[in-house]
Amino acid sequence: LARLHLTSLYCPFLAPSTLSLMVPGIRFVGSDVTDCEVVLDGTFIPCPTAQALGIPLVVKREAGAGVGCTMHLCVRFMTDPRIGLAPIDWQYGGAVGPAPPVVAARTDGIPFTTMGWEKLDDFIDSMFEEGPRNVNRRCLVRFLREERDLPDLSRSLNLRFPMHMRVKPAGLQTAAVLNGIVGIVTGRRDNGRVGVKFPDPHGVKALRPGALLLENGDPADQGDGDAEECKQSDEDDEEMP
Repeated sequence: LARLHLTSLYCPFLAPSTLSLMVPGIRFVGSDVTDCEVVLDGTFIPCPTAQALGIPLVVKREAGAGVGCTMHLCVRFMTDPRIGLAPIDWQYGGAVGPAPPVVAARTDGIPFTTMGWEKLDDFIDSMFEEGPRNVNRRCLVRFLREERDLPDLSRSLNLRFPMHMRVKPAGLQTAAVLNGIVGIVTGRRDNGRVGVKFPDPHGVKALRPGALLLENGDPADQGDGDAEECKQSDEDDEEMP
């Protein structure tokens, strides 16, 4: 039941354009976490807490024997906010035996590194110490404070650049002819870039998020969106007696 429960979660992050691509991610082996290259395919499942935070993180158990240790770090990584624990089939250690190697990566091509894992692990450990609770993007932004711009934990490009969004590039060097031309976001995400369809003869181009503006000239990438609200909340907390 736990496996069915987890894999049946709605996850918009596994778009067809991201399948079978190699992206920078991490690998868990017992209590060790290292950076590695991850090949995404259709067998990955979402990381529950990351999904609640708008981060397109997915995981996969690899073939191979586990390593005995006192703490399998992949277990906490798979904490489901609704129960405050990892699903039963992720409760490795003890009678269950050691966890197999586990890989994790973002589906939008933005690298997920051990640095990002450390911050997310700190968040999970802090939030669920006393059991299940609701968490959202605002919780993470407030927790990270000065480190809220860490790319590893940024919102999904699918959320920051929804399909049919109208954008125009600025500051391009090798494709300067596209600067100022309005295109339509296609929904394609490759290597952390956004697919934009331009009028003929330009076609679809994969562009850096930071190079895209709205039609009115404002940055198209609004990041967390609620960062200012969270900043105000932080200030309000400091003023409380």
